[in-house]
Amino acid sequence: IFPIWLALGASNWAEHRDWNRVPEDAGSLADAYLEDATAGSNPQSSEQLQTILRWVSIVGPLNRQDKSLFGELADRTELEGEGEIQQTLKDLVERRILRSRGAYDRLVDV
Repeated sequence: IFPIWLALGASNWAEHRDWNRVPEDAGSLADAYLEDATAGSNPQSSEQLQTILRWVSIVGPLNRQDKSLFGELADRTELEGEGEIQQTLKDLVERRILRSRGAYDRLVDV
């Protein structure tokens, strides 16, 4: 398995076919990835997406069936409760920003 920064760099190059458009460091590569991941979202939802991504990366695998974290996530992301958080997580999995695994695909992580 390749490190994520290598896979992202190769993907970026394959998309643009221009080495000048490939970010030079891991931070810039991560910024470009997040920008692509949130493209098409309004600025408020883009910020919400980045916040929920940060929380999922901090918490580690997030169990979508564990209701105890949804109140905290709703407060931190300004999403409207469990339903909107569940939908956002589902959208992020479908866009392949997060991955799901485990029984019933209940665990999500970066």
